[in-house]
Formats: sequence, structure tokens, C-alpha cells
Amino acid sequence: MYADQDFDMAAGLPANELALTEDLGLDTLFGAMADGDEFLFEVARRAVLSSLTDTEQIDYRQRILGDCLRQSPTVRQMYDLSVEAVAGSKKIYRGIMSQSPDSILRWSVESMQLFVPILRRLRQVADEHATGFRSEGFSALFGMLSRELGDEYFQAVEDHLRRLRFRDGVLLSAELGQGNKGVSYVLRKTERAKHSWRTRISGNKRRPAYTLRISDRDESGHRTLSQLRGRGINLAANALVLQP
Repeated sequence: MYADQDFDMAAGLPANELALTEDLGLDTLFGAMADGDEFLFEVARRAVLSSLTDTEQIDYRQRILGDCLRQSPTVRQMYDLSVEAVAGSKKIYRGIMSQSPDSILRWSVESMQLFVPILRRLRQVADEHATGFRSEGFSALFGMLSRELGDEYFQAVEDHLRRLRFRDGVLLSAELGQGNKGVSYVLRKTERAKHSWRTRISGNKRRPAYTLRISDRDESGHRTLSQLRGRGINLAANALVLQP
């Protein structure tokens, strides 16, 4: 929408928005532009009511529109991918009602697992069709997709998602605060140790450590352990959380 800034869907509208919409029958126009798509309806409403007078910005949008008309199947394919991602994320969110750190993290990981193949398909569309677009806007978009959605990026994302499943348990550190209560919980990165053949033969793979085992019938103990786990993964959950 702009050459040097993002389009702000939360920006305020003119004070006479309601009167203007009613007088000119703009809802009919917005409905025709959106063709039943609620998101496009809102974008059309805000774009039209937020008047644009800068001729360079108008030309910028017109060149993008020209690309959309010439390459409409590709543009629709890209938009359908974004709709698929948003709709899939909402389905996952509705299926997880709890707001515990575990649930938030699980929803975020599942959402990212959904997004990765969609982003791969988006990158593929950019690679295959970028040369057919002429406008600065689409050139900038395809350039960004090419730079930021490379093989290294996808490998890094998949590595992080694998770690965030915590199949080998959760490694935490903490400090003792007032009243010997745990404070400063930190989620630690776990690495599978690589041992020498001497160590593997001798069986001395790790330093001695104290272990506390909780009985299967100890509901209070398991509840406390779950709370400790939640404190440890809370920062990771908040960092990864995606707004539905």
C-alpha cells in the first residue's frame, strides 16, 4: 500500500466516517470489492476512507494494480496461501482452550508447523513467477521472500520446533529467593552429549547428581512439578505465541 511504510489497519478513520459511508453508499462499493471476504472488506473500507493525495504514492499503487491485473492467477494463489495460514491457525487456537504456558507453547508450535509448508509454497511461487511482475511493490515483496525464506531459515525453524517439543524432558535452572522459594527460572538448551569410546565402555557418562522421584499417586507433587515446568517454559511460550 505504501512504498516506505506498512498499511496500518488500526489507524483512525475520519470523524465523518459513518456519515460519509451512508451518504455515498460506500458499503455497497466495499461489498462488491470484497466479494464476501471480510478481511478484504475491511481493507477496502480503510483504504478508501483514508484518503490518499500524494501522486507518487497513487502511481505506486496503480503500478501494483497493473501487476495484479496481468498476473491475477499468481496474486490469487498468494492470497489463498495467506488465508489458508490464518484459517488453520484459528482452528488450532479454538482447539486449545487453556491459557497455561504448556498449552500456549503447544498451540504456537502447532501453528508454526502449519506455517512452514505454506511459507515454502509461497517461496516457490516467488521463485517461479517473480520475473513476470514489474512494479516496485511486488519486486520488493519477492526480493524479501527470496532473502528471508531461504533453506537456512527453514532448517533453523525446524530445529527450533524439534527442540520445543521437549521429547527429552525440560532442563531448567533456578535460584533460591526469599523463604527458599524458587526464582529466576531459566529454560536451558539441552544437547545430546557425545562421549568418547572410553567413556561409553566404562559407563561413566555423566557426573553424579541427586534425583528426586515423585510417586505416581502423589497428585500434589505432580501438580507442583507441572507448575515448575510452566515457569520454565513461560518465556519460550510468550516469545513464540502468535495472535489469532
